[in-house]
This record gives sequence, C-alpha cells and structure tokens, in this order.
Amino acid sequence: MRGWARVSGVYRLSGVLRSAVTAARLRITRERMMTKTSAVAAGVDRSGASAIDPNGFAGRRGRTLSAFAIAGLFALSLCTIRGEAAEAPTAMKRLAELSAQRVLLADTVAASKRQSGKPVEDAAREQSQLEQLGAQAAALGLAREQATAFFKAQIEANKLVQYRLLAQPSRKPAAAIDLGPVRQRLDGINAELLTALAPALAEAKEEGCLVRAHEAQRQAARLHRLDDLHRIALTRAFGDLCAMP
Repeated sequence: MRGWARVSGVYRLSGVLRSAVTAARLRITRERMMTKTSAVAAGVDRSGASAIDPNGFAGRRGRTLSAFAIAGLFALSLCTIRGEAAEAPTAMKRLAELSAQRVLLADTVAASKRQSGKPVEDAAREQSQLEQLGAQAAALGLAREQATAFFKAQIEANKLVQYRLLAQPSRKPAAAIDLGPVRQRLDGINAELLTALAPALAEAKEEGCLVRAHEAQRQAARLHRLDDLHRIALTRAFGDLCAMP
C-alpha cells in the first residue's frame, strides 16, 4: 500500500507543479507586455531594460521563478512528510497482513483434504496447536486466554475457506499435495502473529478500534488481492479483537 500512497503523492505534486508553472508563464507574459509598453513610452531600447532600472523585467522574472521553485520544493517536502506519516506501520495492519496470508494457505489445505478424503475438522491437531501457542504467548508476556481466543478465530477462518472450497464441484489436482511446507509456513506466520498480537491488543484499547481494524483488513485484502470468500475469512480471523479485555 505504500507504493500506491507514493504514486498518489506524485500525482498530487505534479498537479501542484503544473499549476505553478502555468501561473508563472501567465505572470511573465503580463510583465513582458507591461515592460514593452513602458519602454515605448520612455523611449528605451527594445530589450525592455530601463537605464534607470536595468533589472526591471529580468529581475522580476527571476524572482517569480525563484518563488515558484521554492513553492514547488516546499510542496514536495510536504507531500513526502504526509506520505511517510500516512504509511507509518501499525501492529493492527501487520496483524491483518499476516492473517490474509494465513487464510490464503487454506486453499492448499482444502485441496489436500479433497485429495485424501480427510475431514476439515481435526480437533486433536487444533487443541495441540492452541496449547502450544498459549505457552508461547505466556513466554512473551501475553495472557494465555487472549492468545487462545485469537488463534481460535484464526483456525475458524481457515476452516471457513476449506468448507466453502470443498463444497464446490470436485477438481482433483493431478499431483499429490505435500502439506509439510504449508505447515511450516503456518508455524512461521503463527510466530509472527504472536509477536504482533501484544501491540495490536494495546491499539485495540484505543478509541475507534473497529474502524481501524476494518481499514487494516481492507488494505490487507487489496494488497493480497483477496476475493469475497477470503475477505470474509479475514474478518473472521480477527475475531473479537476489539472487545478483548
């Protein structure tokens, strides 16, 4: 999203500079006409430079262009500062980006289960994961209950995608699917989610949590090009983050 913000900033800045250049040209044209008129009346040469005021037109034009150059540089600095401020990362945005990556992995898991015939529900594995993540959360100073509730929502979001994909007509893949790399990636995302969870919970206590959470999910969905199914799953993955004690 940072890239889009910068492109937008460049477009805005180019509009400012175009307006500045147009205004400068109009002003120079007016001054040139006024200078020529004054030159005829005073009997000076065609250059428009007065013997009394040799810097009349040229000096004014230089000052005009300098003023617009300074204005342009100021606009550029202002857009840069605003762009950096708008793009300052937050823990909630990071949480949304990681959650989006996690729900996308459900596609491969669903394809594997279609191939193997295994059910979506795997209570034993889910419980094992939650216990492990709860222990890791406690080691990081997080409340075990908060971490467990959050990852339950993540698991339910993953299963939501699996159920919907498996309900579609069978499209068995030609090659066998190895879930080993997928599970390794899931473990890595879970670890990153744990790291982002504590500061995200602190942000959640601030006013306007639901609005910020929605915006973080919207940006993550656009970044990862999520379809409607995965957007719904992303919302489910956040669970009751803004209502956690």
